[in-house]
Amino acid sequence: MEIIVGTYEELLLGYAFVKEDNGYKLQQTFTNHSHIGCVKCLTCQKNLLVSGSTDESIRIFDLKKRRELGTLHQHLGTVTSLAFFQKSHLFSTSEDSTLCVWKVSGWEPVRTFKGHKGAVNCVSVHPSGKLALTVSRDRSLRLWNLVDGRPAFTSNIKHDADLVVWSPDGNFYVVCWNTTINVHSVEDGSIHSSIIAASRVNSIVFVKDNIVAYAGGGGAIFFHDIMEGTQLYQLSTDTSRIRGLAISPSHENPTDSEELWLSAASSDGHIKVYRVSLGKNTVETELLTFHNTTFRLTCITVTKPDVEPTVEPAQPPKKKRKAEKPVESLPKKVKKETEEEQEDAEREMSAQTKQPTSEHPDKRKKEKVGTMKQSKKMKKKKTEQKSSHEDSAPVQASTQMKPKKKVQFGEVKVREIASRRQLPSLQGMNLHGKKQNRPVAQGKASKKALQKQKKMQNRQRRLQRKGKSML
Repeated sequence: MEIIVGTYEELLLGYAFVKEDNGYKLQQTFTNHSHIGCVKCLTCQKNLLVSGSTDESIRIFDLKKRRELGTLHQHLGTVTSLAFFQKSHLFSTSEDSTLCVWKVSGWEPVRTFKGHKGAVNCVSVHPSGKLALTVSRDRSLRLWNLVDGRPAFTSNIKHDADLVVWSPDGNFYVVCWNTTINVHSVEDGSIHSSIIAASRVNSIVFVKDNIVAYAGGGGAIFFHDIMEGTQLYQLSTDTSRIRGLAISPSHENPTDSEELWLSAASSDGHIKVYRVSLGKNTVETELLTFHNTTFRLTCITVTKPDVEPTVEPAQPPKKKRKAEKPVESLPKKVKKETEEEQEDAEREMSAQTKQPTSEHPDKRKKEKVGTMKQSKKMKKKKTEQKSSHEDSAPVQASTQMKPKKKVQFGEVKVREIASRRQLPSLQGMNLHGKKQNRPVAQGKASKKALQKQKKMQNRQRRLQRKGKSML
């Protein structure tokens, strides 16, 4: 657990809660002077710390790595309040009369709500994350619908409210100005109960769904039951004025909801931590430790202690096969290399075992992976199909292919001329019109040659009917 405070002197101070033999102590962990104005507000979520200042900037820090992550510049006035919703969004208000919503993942402004006519003093987000409340110096209370991104309700409270806080269960909200605290019910928006403090209230927090703790001038902390409207306990801190309160789970028993730790920061520089034990209608406190920072403190926030989850007995992890690893995560170049390696391995295996390899989706790759015997069979099938197609023509030719002989100089072979021209009228004839003793085999004909062949066949038929001959 770590306590962070802001000061009038533009500083951020961090203190770790350290346990000793005699008790606890606060040990300083860091000092930061990034702001050039008074620090007005602080909030934290896990390892993230966010601070707002009169220099119109919002600073972001990583408490685990001890470094500054960046600065947000969106507001045109003093940043008055900050609030996290879980780990996803940050809400900020400013004197420029706007409410800004930030996305934590990229720290980009998601939306800016405008409607107030004066400086916005405070913002509080409903536990569901669908609603937000803001109070302003224009003496109005606004309820914002975060789902639709528009104002849902506006109320004139006739006072410049300083604070607004939702209850942990979301059934009540508290509006505070000067010495008055009004508790409103969500059902009808009416005032459920009212508290009149002895001095100005500077900070208020919910200890339980029905118990609030508030403090301000005079240095006393009061615990009040909002359901019954009675004061449960008064704690004297021996300070002149308390500027901020922060509630957190117990460092000793983080899961115990009846025992909490309350941290208070006063304007005279003191930080005090109390153990708060809650009963049925009673509250008991115990001072755990205190520290004098010698600075004028303005605000305070506390990181929650890490709760170790219950771990089930570990089981031996199952070994995953290499084939089950997703290939989609690999880049394209690596995919191609792995595919080529697999193909080479399959070729080697097929050459050794003389068996066809596994099928591949690409037809071309199938032919490459096949053996020499398979390629010869495929060629024979193709020639048989083409020869059967040619047999359907009126002029039939032999489908048996014979290897071509080398043509000597000055010697002309009708077989090669016929295969080049692909004319049916020349099949089975020499250049002088005499029939040859053996049929002439055709070569591989293209689509265009087959078309020409059909045209010539049709033409020959017509001429034979008229008693004419092409030759």
